[in-house]
Amino acid sequence: MKRRLTSFFAALAIAYGVHDACRAVELYSENFDVDNTANWTINDSGTTDTLADFYYDYSAIGVPAAPGGVSTTGLKMTANNSVAAFGGFSVSPTGLNLTGDYRVEFKI
Repeated sequence: MKRRLTSFFAALAIAYGVHDACRAVELYSENFDVDNTANWTINDSGTTDTLADFYYDYSAIGVPAAPGGVSTTGLKMTANNSVAAFGGFSVSPTGLNLTGDYRVEFKI
C-alpha cells in the first residue's frame, strides 16, 4: 500500500511539473496608463457613429480603480451615439497578428 501511495504522489508531481512547464507565454499586454492611441486600429464598418478613447479617465464618472490596480485610465468604447442605427466595432493593436489558439483575459 505504501508503494502504491508513493507511486501515486510521484505521478502527481510529474503531472504537475509537466503542466507547470506548459504555461502560456504572454504575447501582448496593455494597461492604458499612457496614451497609446496611435498604436491601435479601430475596426468599424463606417456605417455607425463610434468612439474609442484609449486614455479615458473613468474616475471622472465615479468608477474606482480596478481591484489590485491603482490607475483609473482605460479604454472607453461607445457606439450608436447619435445616429439611429445599430452597429458595433472593435479595436485591435496595430500590427499584432496572432495565429493558432490563444486566450484573451481582461481585468475589469
